[in-house]
Amino acid sequence: MPHPVFSPGGGTYTSAQSVTITTATSGASIRYTTDGSTPTSAAGTLYTGPVSISATTTLKAIAYKSGSTDSSVTSATYTISAPVQVAAPTFSPGGGSYTSAQSVTITTATSGASIRYTTDGSTPTATTGTIYSSPVSIGATTTLKAIAYKSGSTDSSVTSATYTINTGGGTTFTVADGFVNQAFSTQSGTFTATFDASASLSPSNVTLSLCLGAQTAYTGLACSVRFSTTGVIDARNGGAYGASSIPFSAGVTYHFRIVVNVATHTYSAYVTAPGGSEQTIGSNYAFRTEQAAVTSLNTFNIDVNSAPGGTTTVSPVTITPAVSQVATPGFSPAGGTFASAQSVTITTSTSGATIRYTTDGSTPSSTVGTVYSGPVSISATTTLKAIAYKSGMSDSSVATASYTITTGGNTLFSDDFNAGTTGSAPSGWTTSAPSGTTTTVQAFPSGSDKSLQFTDTSTSNYSSASHTFAAQTGAVTLQFSFYASVNWCRFFLQSGSTVAVEMYTKDGQIIYRDSTGADVNIAPYTTNTWTTVKIVASASTDKFDVYVGGVLKASGLGFRNVTSNLDTVLFSSGGSTTGTNYIDSVLVTN
Repeated sequence: MPHPVFSPGGGTYTSAQSVTITTATSGASIRYTTDGSTPTSAAGTLYTGPVSISATTTLKAIAYKSGSTDSSVTSATYTISAPVQVAAPTFSPGGGSYTSAQSVTITTATSGASIRYTTDGSTPTATTGTIYSSPVSIGATTTLKAIAYKSGSTDSSVTSATYTINTGGGTTFTVADGFVNQAFSTQSGTFTATFDASASLSPSNVTLSLCLGAQTAYTGLACSVRFSTTGVIDARNGGAYGASSIPFSAGVTYHFRIVVNVATHTYSAYVTAPGGSEQTIGSNYAFRTEQAAVTSLNTFNIDVNSAPGGTTTVSPVTITPAVSQVATPGFSPAGGTFASAQSVTITTSTSGATIRYTTDGSTPSSTVGTVYSGPVSISATTTLKAIAYKSGMSDSSVATASYTITTGGNTLFSDDFNAGTTGSAPSGWTTSAPSGTTTTVQAFPSGSDKSLQFTDTSTSNYSSASHTFAAQTGAVTLQFSFYASVNWCRFFLQSGSTVAVEMYTKDGQIIYRDSTGADVNIAPYTTNTWTTVKIVASASTDKFDVYVGGVLKASGLGFRNVTSNLDTVLFSSGGSTTGTNYIDSVLVTN
């Protein structure tokens, strides 16, 4: 019999590989190993779909068929050699508070690497930002970000530092000036106001505020920081000034930063003393009570109170609108279970944005992942992740979807619960919900994407749901997704009531229980996150393999109990832990 063929063949790669194994003999089965052992017609993992290889591995496979001589063993080594990451840039001098403009040198320890930087708050990449060629001159308070990159290497992490420049310049105001108003461009969203200020006396009574239009009374001021009569710098929170322990000295210039959210009528205020670190005056403070309904701000207001008098010197205010976020990518078709390979289009509503995606379970970023240029072909069960980014904007959130491809098997049973009635038991399932528990279909994660919810407020009872399928004496594949907020999200494959495969979640691990009753960790998972599991079990060998997120995590595990067939899938909550878990996209094939 012809030996199996691997595609792609063995070799050295810079990323995980999905290896397809084929044989020219019609009707032949294939078994493979990844642990160095030699497969036979009775030993090794039964091949059912591409083998994911994410670390250096020797893959071996054999083909066999009843009435024929077994093939020779094919062997290939896959060396996964991730590119070396470029060393992160360093700044000299480092970020901090300075009294004069700074000339900042940026370097990286990686020879031959290039550097890009930004000074507008956006995140640089290997293709965005200014190419570094000489020291960067910083004459005003600035956040400097830089990345280093080199062909054949992974981009460095982004280095970021804030340079606060307190030059001591500005205009001096006295009590006689009254309320001084300086207009700036109207802001109705989130923005940051920065300025430098000093008071000639300590204690003092100088108010520095943001407001709508010119104001001549304190009640018209929405956001206020103050050199106070107790010798501390404080800020107004609704109806009164908040407590503060930040002292100030007479004649010293301080740098102020106020981050405002007009829509929520809140702000946070920060101050930096010369040579010091930024301190929080107040976080998420409310606008002054009289200004709780204001819809925009456009004026910087300065007032020196007659008691005790003195003067204040203030630099012009700088207004910086918040950087907008790129819209999260969308997938078409959306994740789900399909009977054939899918061509997935990825889009974002942000014009001019670039998209990167991954299919190996890793998280993409503006520098990590494949740049999207056309529909992504998905021919095997895959978790697709994508991010969108654009210069001058903050990166989007990461979009994630799981695609279950069922080609090559007959569907014995499936349920995505979308046709179920919200709040009711799932149709066709046998459910149990004793006191303190429920087993119902719920609109989670959304009204159009429902799932099966197990709630448990009892420490002695547990809820469950089971469904039968045509008895199978050979291989059965169970695929599903779970969302566990607490321990003991449990899943089983059974022959009637006899448990063959018993698995559950606990303390961040997916665990299986073997024939002796011992518990063995299979793979980690993240709570409150959808996780896809595939169990390939055979009643003829009483063994099973487990895939998590499309990656093989364990193979050749023994059944809990020996069975002659498999015909039931069961999910349940735990009896000793209270909380809520979900199951979705259940699929059983042979």
